[in-house]
Amino acid sequence: MVNLLGYVTLDRGQPVEEILQDEGRVQYIKDSLYYTLQAMRNGAVVRGFLIWSYIDSFEWEGDYANRLGLNYANHTSSDLQRVSRLP
Repeated sequence: MVNLLGYVTLDRGQPVEEILQDEGRVQYIKDSLYYTLQAMRNGAVVRGFLIWSYIDSFEWEGDYANRLGLNYANHTSSDLQRVSRLP
């Protein structure tokens, strides 16, 4: 079984510092790992755990309003600088 879930935040033009204080996304990843471990302890066969931002195209379609990835991308700069949201 493959579980494809995600964590979406809305870019409302808030300061970058606020966007990077992304405790909700960090907690989502911690919870995903915790419950995966619990499932394994209950007999689930888990062969890997991949955190992958495969849905970047949804950001593009939404005029970059939805933030889905692990890194913050500055869409207003010419170099699209990326900054990690994770500690």
